[in-house]
Amino acid sequence: MLPPVTLVVQWAEVTQLEKNATLVFPESVRVTTRLTEHFFSMFLNINDTFRLMEQLATIAMRQLLDNEAFAADRSLPRAGKTLRNVSALKRSHSVKVSDA
Repeated sequence: MLPPVTLVVQWAEVTQLEKNATLVFPESVRVTTRLTEHFFSMFLNINDTFRLMEQLATIAMRQLLDNEAFAADRSLPRAGKTLRNVSALKRSHSVKVSDA
């Protein structure tokens, strides 16, 4: 009997999760990372497992976004000054008032 294989994938590396149904892997989950692609199959309950995987990926993304090192990365674009959205009706009214 072969020993069990352990594969460790960091959730921050996951770029896509997808439930698949192919001839080779009926009811499988495809996990795509930045460098590789893995297929997992033979679940007792694929829907519950997939929902749990989505939740874990969401938690990892939130932690990544809250990470101070992520916030300190100068190569990422910064939020600029937001422009005030003034409706066309209000602008039109302002022009008429100033012309009068």
